Amino acid sequence: MGVDMYGQPIYFTSFADPVHAITVNTNKLWTGGNSGFNLNGSSDSLTYKLGMWDEGAIRNSHYDIANRVTQKDNNTKIIDHSTHVAGIMIAKGVNPAAKGMIHGSKGIYAYDWNNDVSEMSSAAANNLLISNHSYGTVCGWDYNDDSSRWEFNGKFNEKEDFRFGLYDNQAVLYDSIAYNAPFYLIVKSAGNNRTSNGPTKNTSTGKWFNNDSTYWRRDQNGKWYNAGIRPDSLSNNDSYETLPADVGAKNILTVGAVNGILAGYAKKEDVVGSSFSSWGPTDDGRIKPDIVANGVSVLSTLSTNDSSYGYLNGTSMAAPGVSGSLLLIQELSYKLINKPIRSATLKALAIHTANEAGATPGPDYKFGWGLLNASEAAIALNNALTSNNANSSTDLVYEEVLQNQASKTYTVIASGKKPLKATLVWTDIKGTANNTLNNNTPKLINDLDLKISSGNNTIETWNLNPADPSAPATRGNNKIDNVEKVEVDSLIVGNTYTITVSHKNNLERGSQAYSLIISGGGGAAYCSSNPSSNAGTKLDSVTLNNIVFANTTTNQYIDNTKQVVNGEPAGVLNFSIKSSSADATNNTRFIKIYIDYNNNGVFEATEETAASQLVDLSNLTVDELLEEVQKRMATSTDTKLKRQLSRIVERKSLPAKRRGFTQKARIGGQVLFLRTGEYADGTVGELFIDLAKEGSTLRSLMNCFAISISVGLQYGVPLEEFVDKFVFTKFEPSGMVDHPN
Repeated sequence: MGVDMYGQPIYFTSFADPVHAITVNTNKLWTGGNSGFNLNGSSDSLTYKLGMWDEGAIRNSHYDIANRVTQKDNNTKIIDHSTHVAGIMIAKGVNPAAKGMIHGSKGIYAYDWNNDVSEMSSAAANNLLISNHSYGTVCGWDYNDDSSRWEFNGKFNEKEDFRFGLYDNQAVLYDSIAYNAPFYLIVKSAGNNRTSNGPTKNTSTGKWFNNDSTYWRRDQNGKWYNAGIRPDSLSNNDSYETLPADVGAKNILTVGAVNGILAGYAKKEDVVGSSFSSWGPTDDGRIKPDIVANGVSVLSTLSTNDSSYGYLNGTSMAAPGVSGSLLLIQELSYKLINKPIRSATLKALAIHTANEAGATPGPDYKFGWGLLNASEAAIALNNALTSNNANSSTDLVYEEVLQNQASKTYTVIASGKKPLKATLVWTDIKGTANNTLNNNTPKLINDLDLKISSGNNTIETWNLNPADPSAPATRGNNKIDNVEKVEVDSLIVGNTYTITVSHKNNLERGSQAYSLIISGGGGAAYCSSNPSSNAGTKLDSVTLNNIVFANTTTNQYIDNTKQVVNGEPAGVLNFSIKSSSADATNNTRFIKIYIDYNNNGVFEATEETAASQLVDLSNLTVDELLEEVQKRMATSTDTKLKRQLSRIVERKSLPAKRRGFTQKARIGGQVLFLRTGEYADGTVGELFIDLAKEGSTLRSLMNCFAISISVGLQYGVPLEEFVDKFVFTKFEPSGMVDHPN
């Protein structure tokens, strides 16, 4: 908003955190955040543990960069893109709306993208933990600004670029570096190819936009030539399988872009994909991108001057948000155990705790495993490390090695505090590169398997079908990904579950290191329960909200823990029990309900809180019964039941002008006229018996004669209301009539 007397920029702020941090919950990890972790990247153990490779140099003198970037190569050309990416990670927050994920960082390394592989290998050997790569291979359609022309990068005479989804030499090198540096995680942007579509026609007019109909491509010798008017047969690369080749490496973390969520994530519909972010799958069907983050209208530093900022779009903006956020997870690890976690563990935490995105459960080729949730990833790691993976912990983190022809099992008791799920990630041996179109040969070398079982029920990992990329994820045996995630839809609190890690075939090199995250455990097994006698009271039926259970046996104990109650926080659960005698005895019975409020697996005397709320309907008066019905109708979530109950107790008002009919009748020689009045819905609401028809001069006098009639009372309507209507009628009711419904 100006410059102060010391020449420093002045900004106004609403004291809100930057949107890109709110979107992935990284702001909760910062000092003062509600996680309580107070992380900002300032730990000495993290200094120069993050590197970035980009187009050029960073404006290091920017007020928000503050000379905390060390340029490791000789590039001196300052670039907007590079400066923007750096700011997303380390901006101090001079402009609070552009505060970086690791704003307290004391220093990071920067390189241009030339010779990136050799530089990455050297940096990894020197204990670099995370590197960010907001660039990728040019694939498909690309507009050449210098030559002002569209260029198609596919092979001569091919209609789509073979590089999309390809596992190329660059991907092989990335996987090799990662395998040999188990603590080093490569984070890479997914690409922006879906909006780079070549010369395009207006569908309404049939005319080319900007009168631009021609395109260039390479001939058989690899030289560019003007190929004339673009044919319709060439791919638009605007949908699935638009990931550039090097993005398909197995051991990296590939990041797609979504819109920012200013109010923070609440539900999957909050995650709106960008128009440009590239989608999977890879040619062999692997799930990519791995994760998504905010990459639309991201505010960060620019290189124009030392106080310039701007909004940019792209997966280039999403990736550094993830890189910086995950370095905070490593900072937490240093604080707790004074060392970093493996890159596979870091990747597993990001995938395991990601917020659901997309239309259906599980992963998809648009959003990968979902939206990064840095706060939940930190909580999971903290729970595991501070408890040393104790049985009581809701989260467990394992870094193990699986030997050839072996398997490992882990046992947890569901606590109900979190969904029960497990995520397995391993850094796989490099695969074999290829350069042919849509080669679907699996690139996975060591194929590990993950499953969760309980009794005879086994749940396998998520899978996607590359032949039908828009289809929802299904569960089964995954044979192509080095990420496996299993989620239990309907867990039983107190039940024991077994998580098994195994492998197919033989393991190359004799073993495979892996990382496993488990959540939802920490519970306690419930005591066994059985009837003490075959005599006395039995329960005929039990109703609890949506559960209706009828006992078909006389004295058998029934375990209903597999039933799942539909309820909401602060809601009301309706409970009813019908009991009878198993041996024809007739005596006083006591029914008690225990609720394990503290989830310790023991039903304690202090947890007998629900017993006082039991109502014996057989002992209620009519008014008390109606009151009980009103209560149940108000709290019930069963709309059908509510309609039925409302018909019982509803007091209707007759409209001022109402329809009806008059019927002439003869009883014992006496002529009568029956008149009715109807409710708005057409049901009869009143009945008059006249001894003279409408308009008769003797009608009033005739209607004063006494007659005897029987009236059936509507359920829930007091007798007094009828007396008010039939002033001259003497009532001698003979009893209640059956309810019509």
